[in-house]
Amino acid sequence: MTQPRRLILPPLADRLAEGRPVLSREQALSLAKQVMSLSSASVAQVTISHTARSMTQIASDQVRNTDDGDTVRIGMRATFGDALNGFVYFETNQFDDTSLRTLVTRAEAVGREMLGWKEQIHVRTWDEQDTYANAKLWSPSTIGAFTTARQSVVPQIIDTVHDAGFLSSGFVSVMARAEAVLTDSGTSAYSEETDCEVSVTARPSDATTSGWSGVATRDWGKIDPTRIAKEAVEIAARNLHPQALEPGRRTAILGPGAVVQLMRFFAFHFDGGASDMGDTGFSKVPHQMKGSRFKEHMFDPRVKISSDPSDPDGGFRPWFAKGYANHPTTWVEGGYLKNLAYGLGSLDHGKEYAETPFGFRLHGGDTTIDQMIAQCDEGIYVNRFSSVDTIDWSTGMTTGATRDGCFLIKHGKIDRPVKNFRFLTSPFFLLNNIIAIGPSQRAAYGYAPWTVQEKVRSEQDWESELFQWPRRPMVVPPLMARDFNFNALIDAV
Repeated sequence: MTQPRRLILPPLADRLAEGRPVLSREQALSLAKQVMSLSSASVAQVTISHTARSMTQIASDQVRNTDDGDTVRIGMRATFGDALNGFVYFETNQFDDTSLRTLVTRAEAVGREMLGWKEQIHVRTWDEQDTYANAKLWSPSTIGAFTTARQSVVPQIIDTVHDAGFLSSGFVSVMARAEAVLTDSGTSAYSEETDCEVSVTARPSDATTSGWSGVATRDWGKIDPTRIAKEAVEIAARNLHPQALEPGRRTAILGPGAVVQLMRFFAFHFDGGASDMGDTGFSKVPHQMKGSRFKEHMFDPRVKISSDPSDPDGGFRPWFAKGYANHPTTWVEGGYLKNLAYGLGSLDHGKEYAETPFGFRLHGGDTTIDQMIAQCDEGIYVNRFSSVDTIDWSTGMTTGATRDGCFLIKHGKIDRPVKNFRFLTSPFFLLNNIIAIGPSQRAAYGYAPWTVQEKVRSEQDWESELFQWPRRPMVVPPLMARDFNFNALIDAV
């Protein structure tokens, strides 16, 4: 047997200078072969995920936190007898045989402990190499921003907001990631991506209100930090001296920053198995194994939701598991539920296999926010939500708070700023109460700590990376909807 090449990874600064901060296809698969060769078990699959990132948080005109990373995460799945253990993950930046062998030995020990769960190897899993289209998610300008963003953009944001008489908070981040999989039969897959985000919050010195703006994109060249900071300042200036308003069900106009927060858990509802079990909003009967509402009418006829790894704004890794293709999929069309994701189990349902989408596009219309406001006799404009979490998966019921710009609309114009509300609603309700839909765009999350539900779900190893920055890309429109449930007043958050 030919010995695998040993990986020697240069320092990150050297890799950035060469324009390749993360593992190439050859390097990633070489490392996977090295891990396989060091295992005493029969390794069915090795996954490699290498992430390099530079993250900076600003608070009160100061850099409060930096979080730079250069981490290789390795997953092993090995067979012991006729049982297949779950994945065991470890992280390392030491690739010599001694260090790797120690980690592999520990991973095998953990894997044997997991054998209380006797999962039989899936008889329909095949090992032929699947085909998938490479998603073009890599931007050289984002690689260049690793060495320039913190030094140039952070002072630019602070100065722009400070000169307008406000205090700045913000989030400036760039990332590059490479992912690969190698199986014992020699099948392999590889993908690479970059991502970046800049978001700015402007607050007065008494912190009674705020304004926010942000941009997320694969290509750093599309980010204008000064424009983002000025937009945050403009919203903060309009949001001064908010007045209390009675809670209740009102017409709501939600900017993309609000829609993306409200829809942040929606992709999980397309899990076919969970839907059949009664655990999602697409289940026939909550908490009962009565099947899903597949092919039923669910939403306003204008609602279309799709995912495509090659989407320039909402694209993602084009393969999953052993390298099976993530196909472009239309999940909802004309308001009807067209597809659910069952992985390879989709073959049992007479359709192409699909994984729960890493990201999706909620297709938009042509009504601008200004036009929505003009046609609204009375309602609330929400720039953004925060502290959003799901409290009932079977209905999608979600709670959170308005933030960074909340205004009363009267007779087609913004009348005055109002104090923040807590809300209680579900995306399933929202998408049934649509009045108007605006143009879709990739929406920024801003800095969003893990929620309670994300912490729970992150205990499942295969989902933990979904909740770290950058979060799954979502392309959403502004929405105007009736009967939005603003259920309580809260202090500024």
